[in-house]
Amino acid sequence: MRLLAPYITLILFIIGCSSGSTEYTLNGTIDLEDGQSVLLLGVDDQSQLMPIDTVMVEAGTFTFSGSKKYPEMHYLNFEGVRSLLPLVLEPGTITVQAIKDSIQNASVRGTKSNLDVSQFLEEISTFNLALREISFELRNAMLRKDSLNISDLQDQYDNMVAKLTDFELTYITDNPDSYVSSLILEQQVTSGQIDSAEAQLLFDQLDGHIKKTKSAQNIEKLLNPEEVEKEKEFPEVGEIAPDFQAPSQTGELNSLYKTKGKFTVIDFWASWCKPCRDQSPELVELHNNYRSKGLTIMSVSLDRNNERWLQAIKDDNLNWTHVSNLKHWKDPIAAEYNVRSIPELFL
Repeated sequence: MRLLAPYITLILFIIGCSSGSTEYTLNGTIDLEDGQSVLLLGVDDQSQLMPIDTVMVEAGTFTFSGSKKYPEMHYLNFEGVRSLLPLVLEPGTITVQAIKDSIQNASVRGTKSNLDVSQFLEEISTFNLALREISFELRNAMLRKDSLNISDLQDQYDNMVAKLTDFELTYITDNPDSYVSSLILEQQVTSGQIDSAEAQLLFDQLDGHIKKTKSAQNIEKLLNPEEVEKEKEFPEVGEIAPDFQAPSQTGELNSLYKTKGKFTVIDFWASWCKPCRDQSPELVELHNNYRSKGLTIMSVSLDRNNERWLQAIKDDNLNWTHVSNLKHWKDPIAAEYNVRSIPELFL
């Protein structure tokens, strides 16, 4: 059962001690009209793009802000522009300079991982150029049915791929604290370009901070699927709460990172849970007393019946953000947070 008094004390303590070390600010410029949208996209556990936030362009500029403890790949989708702009979202100030007709040449600067990505892409550009040229010649040789030249060009192509692979593996060894190393290794493991024993050795050398990224966790899952499932980690005290999204009362998807404030209470409850309903007045009081100091609440309901869920929100005057998958104890958010009983609170 949740006890609200410790949370009030903790909120007051955090107000005085918050360091904001996980906060990011993304400032960008692009030649779009005022009012055109910029969509920030993340990647979910099924490797599908998901919307994180949307802002409007004003005087050719746009800004996103939020919290991100570990570096992760994200993408910017500009209204009216087909191409997506990849970038690494992580703590710090990120600066984007883009032109709508040349998104591939956009500049992303300001944090270590984005600088590493830029430098790595520049370093492998000669390999990619050589591979494109050989591919062009190989295609022409195939059209001419020039078997001798085809064989020679194929050998050249394979040799260049081997050189690129060696360069990438050396990069991982030399840069264990770079998010780029994790991205390279993930691609190598996923494509089967590296055997599991060598991949495990390289993975073990990665910095502990990098091993916390989704990319590194995916590598570990691919290399040791049984152990990862057995040792599945749940959020611990002091860690950043994992992001999630679920339908709101209107059916629109709400995500934790999109709606959270300076201090966010995640409230697991249900309309059928009497202890939850009994303590609703205390939660309402907490919200009323501290929302002016940046407190927000996101309630995750373990209901199955939509009407009862909505009626309980209305009856208890729970005037904050609510989501529910309406899956009772099979709720994926409750599973991720290892919720075994309700009410349960996370700050």
